[in-house]
Amino acid sequence: NVDENENKNEENNIVSSNDKLEIEKQLNLILNNRDLWYKDTEWDKYSYAITDLDKNGRIEIISSICQGSGVFTHTEIYEVNENVDDLKLCESNLAEYDTYGDIIKDEFVVFYDNINNQYHYIFDDLTRNGAAEYYENKRDFCLSDGVINEKYLVYKSTIYEDEIPNIVCTDLNDNTITEEEYDNFEDKYFSDFEKMKVKIEWLTNNTEIELDDLQHSYNNFSIYGA
Repeated sequence: NVDENENKNEENNIVSSNDKLEIEKQLNLILNNRDLWYKDTEWDKYSYAITDLDKNGRIEIISSICQGSGVFTHTEIYEVNENVDDLKLCESNLAEYDTYGDIIKDEFVVFYDNINNQYHYIFDDLTRNGAAEYYENKRDFCLSDGVINEKYLVYKSTIYEDEIPNIVCTDLNDNTITEEEYDNFEDKYFSDFEKMKVKIEWLTNNTEIELDDLQHSYNNFSIYGA
């Protein structure tokens, strides 16, 4: 029994070592393709993160920025391809001038659909029109087969008149719902799926991004029970 346990431990060490080498290979590939995903300019500073949002073993590099008085987010996600020799830009179903969900956060709720093996991340999106108009929505964000689908779930508007907020929440059919229904919509909508949480480690304001930075971001990406 002792020998069997030792053999199993050795096998586990080999597997973990192979996994480590595989991830390092993918991280080096991402670093060597820096010209694709690194977007920083003198004025525009992006945030970057290493993830595996679809849990297919091929990691992604996210480049995202939130800018302007209207608080508009733009995101690009590149995924390691199946041959692990190139990066592929994940297609998005959003129109060219649509604002993306606000992804630059450390923690999100995610619902796992074990039948289709898909992860549905809940992103909020906030845009402003001046100082008195705020428009929010909740998104179902799902990366599958290299395609990003962002589906609107519910809407919320807050309009200030004489410093008094008028808050209106609606569903996709423009039916009025309560703030409580808005806040908890995803729990009801995805009630058949497993509710979990995801942590993302963002690299922000890095003048240089090196392999250790990418490894650190990858090591701190996790999906765990809610």
